[in-house]
Amino acid sequence: MLPGSFRAVDDLGRLPGELKEIVLIYQFLYRKFEMSYQIYQILRFAIKYGLHGYSMIEIGGSMPNMLLFDILNVKSYVSTESPDYVQEVQGWSCSDPHGTHPKRRNLGVNAEDLCKYLPTNAYDRAFSVACFEHILDLETALKSIHYVLERSGILYSMYAPIFSNVHEGHHGCVPTVTSNGQYPLGFHLLNSDEQLASILSVNPSAKLSDVSADLDFVNYSRKLNRLLFEDYVKLVRLSEFHVLSFESIDNWNDGIEKSNLKYIYTHNNRLRNSHSLGIAMALAKN
Repeated sequence: MLPGSFRAVDDLGRLPGELKEIVLIYQFLYRKFEMSYQIYQILRFAIKYGLHGYSMIEIGGSMPNMLLFDILNVKSYVSTESPDYVQEVQGWSCSDPHGTHPKRRNLGVNAEDLCKYLPTNAYDRAFSVACFEHILDLETALKSIHYVLERSGILYSMYAPIFSNVHEGHHGCVPTVTSNGQYPLGFHLLNSDEQLASILSVNPSAKLSDVSADLDFVNYSRKLNRLLFEDYVKLVRLSEFHVLSFESIDNWNDGIEKSNLKYIYTHNNRLRNSHSLGIAMALAKN
């Protein structure tokens, strides 16, 4: 059941007792904090792996104190956010609305550097939602998360392989500059020198300065990494974690003609799966 379905449920009388309670909690939290998929994912994590009485660290996000300590009964909580990402989004921090709490700590640190600021074997659970696509060095970040988790600790993460979306990615992965017109399908995946020259020849009036700015954003913006679906699979398999589950949510790019996708696949031999909207995975420290 997806978050949208939770919000739409009106006839709760037909649901089993435990599920009814979960739906009511979700609806309450959704209205109170205006958070949707974040609430859904942490409830999913809590139901399947447990959070009651556990110490928890969140990677790249923040949860309300009421949810953490009054509803889920988390023992202690550390919220971490990347200073680079906060700077990229002009100083906004997702922990600002949630304030302070005796059991809470807000830490401004990149996921890759957790091991430099937090002790080893210190946390029972690690949680992350819509963040792993923004971590520039995910391999190092996974090692760092593994370091701070206790033995048998569990990492749960839901994220999107945004660069695999050939249409435009996400978070403005493919910017549009008026003087250049609309870039072709899969522009962020087809930006070799030869392909760029071909694109420019189609629109000779395009401003080179704008093209350069767009390419800089696609290739160097710290708002997102450049990992494809296949890269995430490989990194998880090669990590120090034991994989408990790895789920792919597939429906991106379904409306694109196969001939267009074939062109992109032909020009990018790393791309094999362009349909995964999201990945939800649970990893355990051995």
